[in-house]
Amino acid sequence: MTDGNVASDGAAVPDLIGTVALLLNVAAVIALAMCVAGVGLARPGWAAVAAGITLLSFAASMACFRVHNRRPQTAPAASDGLALES
Repeated sequence: MTDGNVASDGAAVPDLIGTVALLLNVAAVIALAMCVAGVGLARPGWAAVAAGITLLSFAASMACFRVHNRRPQTAPAASDGLALES
């Protein structure tokens, strides 16, 4: 059985990739804050681990954004009312 909200041609995949990229970006920001806190608290091990997580999640989010932008975008249907008539 398939859900009625998901198209059979995989139209939800680009949205999923974009969402994962945004979540990875948020994780990178949180890890960066933890890295700065680790430096401020004089805990170099904690700061190094947080910096590694920051770099990995940011690189993964950029890779997801690249894949998301390379996928073909679907054009809006003409019945949306958004198309301009000439």
